[in-house]
Amino acid sequence: MDDKEINLLLIDNDAARAGLIKDALAGVRGMTANIDVVDGIEKGLEKIAHSAVNAVMIEFETFGDKLAAAYERMRTAAPGIPVLVVLGRADEEKLKTYSGELPEDYIFKEELNGYVLMKTVRSAMDRNVLMLELEQYTKEFMASEERFRNIIANNTDAMVIVDMKGLVLFMNFAAEELFGKQSHGMIGRQFDYPLTAGKTTEFSIRRENAPDAVAEMRVVRTEWEGEKAYLASLRDETERKRAEEENTKLQKQLIQGEKLMSVGMLASGVAHEINNPLTIILGFTQILLRHVKADDPNHSHLKDIEAASLRCKKIVSQLLLFAHQESISFDSIMINDIIDNSLDLVAFQLETGNIRIEKKYQEDLPPVFGNLQQLEQVFINLLTNAKDAMPGGGTIEISTRALAAPVTDSKDTQSGKLIEIVFSDTGPGIAQDVIGSIFDPFFTTKAVGKGTGLGLSVCQGIIDKHRGKIKAESAPGKGATFRIQLPVRADIA
Repeated sequence: MDDKEINLLLIDNDAARAGLIKDALAGVRGMTANIDVVDGIEKGLEKIAHSAVNAVMIEFETFGDKLAAAYERMRTAAPGIPVLVVLGRADEEKLKTYSGELPEDYIFKEELNGYVLMKTVRSAMDRNVLMLELEQYTKEFMASEERFRNIIANNTDAMVIVDMKGLVLFMNFAAEELFGKQSHGMIGRQFDYPLTAGKTTEFSIRRENAPDAVAEMRVVRTEWEGEKAYLASLRDETERKRAEEENTKLQKQLIQGEKLMSVGMLASGVAHEINNPLTIILGFTQILLRHVKADDPNHSHLKDIEAASLRCKKIVSQLLLFAHQESISFDSIMINDIIDNSLDLVAFQLETGNIRIEKKYQEDLPPVFGNLQQLEQVFINLLTNAKDAMPGGGTIEISTRALAAPVTDSKDTQSGKLIEIVFSDTGPGIAQDVIGSIFDPFFTTKAVGKGTGLGLSVCQGIIDKHRGKIKAESAPGKGATFRIQLPVRADIA
């Protein structure tokens, strides 16, 4: 069909009226209008089905109060074709009283001429094309929005739609899992996390009935139900972060282990090199002391040499213990008895230091398998440290008890029990910035010459040999607590 050619269908049961419309169209220059006339809706529908019709005109008087029904049938059969009504001015008010859907385009008989008619027809055709395109666009948009909604709802990542005011409009099931809340508890409420379009942020999510989570969030701008909004996509990074932290912890432990191995080898070498000449010095000093009277001026000097040599001997012994060079034997021993023996050995120091001891032992504890001298060394070290931390006096509470423990399948299979020994003092406590280092070799908070920094490191080595654990707990100004746990062997329980 040529752009200027229009095929019209007129439904009118009055041939004279139809003739007038035909004559009006014939007078339009530069426009070819082919018009077919039928006298009923059925014939009109048949014509549309078999002909290329561009527009339909319905004469009002032909249908009267049945116009709405005729129009509905015409639109249903041919939704892509515009329908116009030809009526008189007097019929306009009557038309408004009819119920149902009616055509939007009217052609008044009183103003009928070819140009007006063709302009009205062409406008109706153009508008009809636009309406069809709009309907198609709306359908596609609704389908697209539905697909968008389904993608968000079924995504494995947490998805949250937030309006420009920061209120939650929608969240999927994955978001409910991540935040630990049902959607009805968040929709309509403020989204309390930073919304920066185009950027990725990481933050912690505090959850009421579950551990806190770590999420990585990416935000983009979008539309939701016709309004501008933010789409926040969140990925749960909790396990990855936990794995990274565990990996970092293991790496630090590996590095620390390598350092301790190197220090242990060095300590062992140094101790062996010092031990032999030190033994000679101590031996000759003690020989001289047998031949020098107590009132001899040299006697005090020799006693000082002996004391210094014994102190060095003790340090060498600690170094060898730290380096695991000394051979030790294990026997069935009672913890409460060893603690009492340790207290007897330092009783004078505790008494002169105005230290009061409170014992809270559990009776009938099962024996542990260990080395009496080494465990005494641990307990004496803890008692001495507690005394030094309380120069003005104080209280040391010592408690023991049996605990349940998981059964292992190793050669040191436990009977399902642990013995816990707790030393608590009323001193100033351990600063939080150093409590993680107190078991490190050569670490000390004491003044130069007051300590080697090996005491607690040796204690930890001894407890490790006994397949046990030792840890420190402290709060500034509230004293320090050392907690030791030793396994009870199944073969002696």
